[in-house]
Order: sequence, then structure tokens, then C-alpha cells
Amino acid sequence: MKWEIICFDLDNTIINYEKTFERTMTYCLALLLAENKSQQEISITQWFTIFKKYCDLYWPAYSQKAMSRQEYRRARFISSMEELGIRTTIHQADRLQELFHKHVAQFVVPFKGIETMLEWLKLSGKKLGIITNGNSEIQYNKLKKAGLYPFFESIIISDAVKVAKPSAQIFDIAKERLGTKNDRCVYVGDSWELDVEGATNAKWDAIYFNTRNEKPVMQKGTSIEVRSVSELSNLLLK
Repeated sequence: MKWEIICFDLDNTIINYEKTFERTMTYCLALLLAENKSQQEISITQWFTIFKKYCDLYWPAYSQKAMSRQEYRRARFISSMEELGIRTTIHQADRLQELFHKHVAQFVVPFKGIETMLEWLKLSGKKLGIITNGNSEIQYNKLKKAGLYPFFESIIISDAVKVAKPSAQIFDIAKERLGTKNDRCVYVGDSWELDVEGATNAKWDAIYFNTRNEKPVMQKGTSIEVRSVSELSNLLLK
């Protein structure tokens, strides 16, 4: 398929968010402990393993809207500290998240091979864009720190356009900004619900970038699954 426009999600598609998240969170916990002049010894590596366990444990409640984003972030931090026998507060949980937002861009890790793929796509004349949910400043800074900002002709962030994936409207905005009315558009993303279903509902082709080997809920529309940057490159550069 000769796609004219190729748009990407950011986290866990262009950026290896799992590695970025771990590097940033461990750094920010050390900052938080220093701010609070903690005398308790804590293994940052051990803490992150426990913290990630609670991220995964509470995720279903958050994704099903049984928890707000703030409640989710507080619960995972407080539970991880309690398991280590450390008393903490909601204020400290909020402060950790504040530090994370401040520092995440400096720890950003692109997927290996992504930059080379983007270079070849640009050389082949493709129009490239980003469509991502999130905070505008944080998402822009990630792209800039990763050195990937110049590859994209348009960057659509939900915070800026006031509409978020999986709404078809955010994909329509991308089409308009990239200057096409035809259907030769494809979207690459790691979330089945937000990315694949969102794109196909907007009448785009979709590529499910499934590096975490998750099982799709259902097959829908025109979608293809790839599990690595090399598979993605081979598909897009055909």
C-alpha cells in the first residue's frame, strides 16, 4: 500500500515509554527523598519493581474509569511505599508526579531504529505527522529532546486541539493540516482502542505497533499488526 500520509502515536510508538518511564521515575523518587530529607534507606531499583507492580494492578480500575487519573497516580505510589514500610502522604504522591512531568523529556528514549526509519520515509517523500493525547508542553519537549521534532510536518496534541483519541475528529484535523482529502493515510499506534479503532473509525488504515505482545480485543477495519521497528520499517518503506 502506497500511503501518502503516515502519522504516529508518540508514547510506546516513537518513544520507548517503558524505558523512559523507569528512568524518569527512579530519578524523581531520588529527588523526592532528598527534598524530604529522608533518612530511610531505600533501594530505588527495588522500589521501582514494586511501584510498577501497583501501576499494573490499578490500571484496569483507571482504564475502566473506576479511578480518576489522580487517584490512580496516588494509589500506585502510596501502595508501593507502604509495602516498603515507609509512611507517605498524598502530597508526596502529587509531588512525585509533578517532578515526573518536569523531568521526563530529559530521559526520553526513542525506539532503536526509529530515527533511521523516519529519515528514509522523509527521503521517499512521505508526509509525516504525530497524533497524540497528552499535555502539549510535555509531548513537544519529548520530541525535541529525542531530536525527532524536525521529521514531522504536523504535530497534533489533544491538549492543544481540545479533542482526544479515539475521536475521529482528531484524525480529521491531522488530514486537514497535512493537506490531503484522499484516503491514502495510515496511523501507527500501540493502543488497540485509542489508535487502531480510532483511526479505522476515521476511515484511515491502521498499523497496530504491538511491541508488548498484547492481545487485540477484536479485528476491525483495515489494520495490520507489527511487533518491531524493523517490521514497521519494512511495511512502510515498501
